[in-house]
Amino acid sequence: MISFSGVFLGLGFVFASFVFWRGLRKEYPEEEILTLTLVTALASMLGARLFFVLLHSEQFLEEPLRIFFWLRFPGLSFLGAFLFGLLTLIFWSRRKSWDPWVVVEAAVLPFLFLFIVGCLGAFIESSKWRFLAQVGIGLAVELESKLLAGYRSYAWYKSGKVGFLFLSLLTTFFTLLLALAFFSRNTLYWENLGYLIIVFGGLLFLYRRSERSFKEDLWAILLPFRRKS
Repeated sequence: MISFSGVFLGLGFVFASFVFWRGLRKEYPEEEILTLTLVTALASMLGARLFFVLLHSEQFLEEPLRIFFWLRFPGLSFLGAFLFGLLTLIFWSRRKSWDPWVVVEAAVLPFLFLFIVGCLGAFIESSKWRFLAQVGIGLAVELESKLLAGYRSYAWYKSGKVGFLFLSLLTTFFTLLLALAFFSRNTLYWENLGYLIIVFGGLLFLYRRSERSFKEDLWAILLPFRRKS
């Protein structure tokens, strides 16, 4: 029996890999970009399975070998896949003396495309509305990327450094996933907590990346109240 989710993920991965390669080929060696793509994919698969096992440990305590039989005992964690993939990109970049911000920013749109295609395949296969809602989330964040394309000219983003798009889209994406979790049944507490930490972490890094002065911003917020008093 054909698995629509598997077919869609496979086709999505091929296209996403091409977009990622095209975004970095002028900066770094092409062969190493392809190697990084494969290593990141494998790391994401490992992280997805590992997190699922940790979050559903009761299913594997009596028969630990079930962990290795992915087809008979399926289960993957999106949070684990994302975190392992992101860490792989960062560690690889530092090891190769690449700019991690350039790499993760080049990866964000391919990641969104793969997410959309994967959820679309899962919806066709299962007809669950949650997957269709996730397709909508992916498309909304893709639209946001178009609107924020000129972020280097924003006056409030003083540094103009690369990374703004990645952090902004990351924050929006996981905020929407959290919102969706409130309307979904059987959502996992620890996975949602992970989403929340990513959102706050994204906002913190975005502010630091902007190189704004916290004292100046705080004073600008408090000044109207001081005048009234």
